[in-house]
Amino acid sequence: MQFFAFARLIDVASSLIIDRATFETPHRYATGVEQVVVNGTRVIADGEHTGATPGRVVRDPRLDRVGISPGIDLPQEVAR
Repeated sequence: MQFFAFARLIDVASSLIIDRATFETPHRYATGVEQVVVNGTRVIADGEHTGATPGRVVRDPRLDRVGISPGIDLPQEVAR
């Protein structure tokens, strides 16, 4: 075990989560996501953002190497 390392822990009942965002209102939160904790700090509490921003962006270095923005599928030659 490595202390002070970053981790992602997810406990999800995916059948309860419904995405409410649309192109017109892209920043709507999904229903069914009641609590989100990042680095020990509550970010979403009772379905509402707390204003806390304790995390950091984790980027895939493969994206920087080929100039691809996050969220876009990697080409097969880069994904290997």
